[in-house]
Amino acid sequence: MNKRLGLLVIALIQLLALSGCMQQVIPSSTSYLGSERVFNKNYEVGQKLEAYVGQPLVKVKDYQVKRYKTKYMRASHNFVISGGLISIRGIKNKKYLVRGETVINGKTYTVVNVSGYGVLIKRNGQVHNKALNGQIVMLLRFKTTPTNLSFEPISTKKIKTGAGYLNYELIYSGRAGGSITLLYREYSSADLARPAFYQNLVYESDQKQIRFKDNIFSIHEATNEKIVYTVISDGLSK
Repeated sequence: MNKRLGLLVIALIQLLALSGCMQQVIPSSTSYLGSERVFNKNYEVGQKLEAYVGQPLVKVKDYQVKRYKTKYMRASHNFVISGGLISIRGIKNKKYLVRGETVINGKTYTVVNVSGYGVLIKRNGQVHNKALNGQIVMLLRFKTTPTNLSFEPISTKKIKTGAGYLNYELIYSGRAGGSITLLYREYSSADLARPAFYQNLVYESDQKQIRFKDNIFSIHEATNEKIVYTVISDGLSK
């Protein structure tokens, strides 16, 4: 009896899943979302600061990036989308493949693959109460837990090298004899974590002001342990 009941339940689920109308799902493609400026620095001009040996006096990133929408979305929470005996479970921040877009009753939804089903995402990122099995809209009405679940597109960024590019840091190396030393490290647009160029800089320890490129510093104290300084000018536009 239990076996027959199990087969009946499976047959019922399949019947519900295959009921409804066939939907055309149009594959989505990577699209250009626009450009933005990345501008970060670890200091303020005119502020008295200190850096220990191995720490940067200044660290600057200033460049333009192009943003592109990928074929993936991520969920805001761990979730369960349930309808009848079907439970579609997912994980927060996991990458879910976007199958494409479909139109139901005049409204466009993004179709996201989750556990073999097509979850329908509204324009505002919320989950529709219908889902696809293949290209069939199931008759079941689905409930989403938590109710504030949302999906957001995952984007990728590419640096616009032709728009100007800065990514560098000046690191305090300490004081030796009558000199203080800094290490200049410049990072390439191809690998933001790997220095493409570096240079050792040596200044007389009794100098009250030093300069490297557009950076001008007022030196208040310099020891083997730390340097106390103020950035007077950096030549950067906000």
